[in-house]
Amino acid sequence: MKFLPQTKTPVLRLTVIGLAATFACFAVRYLQWAAQGELLYGVIAILLWLPLSVGLWRLLPPARDIAQAVLWLIVIVIPLGTLNPFAAMDELGPGPPPAWEVLLFWVAPWVVPALFAIHVLGKFKSEFRRHRDDTAS
Repeated sequence: MKFLPQTKTPVLRLTVIGLAATFACFAVRYLQWAAQGELLYGVIAILLWLPLSVGLWRLLPPARDIAQAVLWLIVIVIPLGTLNPFAAMDELGPGPPPAWEVLLFWVAPWVVPALFAIHVLGKFKSEFRRHRDDTAS
């Protein structure tokens, strides 16, 4: 158990593990794109996703703030990008699926966990500060 995030709250521990794993997967995906010639994606992976995963795992307060900002971007951008008429014309073709289907299968799998993680990170904000204070003393 000493390798897991050092918190006594099981919900926060599971949320941090899930977020760190998700951000690490983002990093691996961006590094794969970088290996295919997209240098910008490699820089993003190295400068953002990997340190963010490690920072969340260690319960660092700046990592919590950055994670919340990224999660808010997911909550705002995914629905707007999916439900705008230009996306419907470009990606869905002449017979797009009903809006409820798009919301249920394309938007909800991203937005619902992001909102849950935002809630947990906000509710247990003191766990991040306490961890920082414990390591300083």
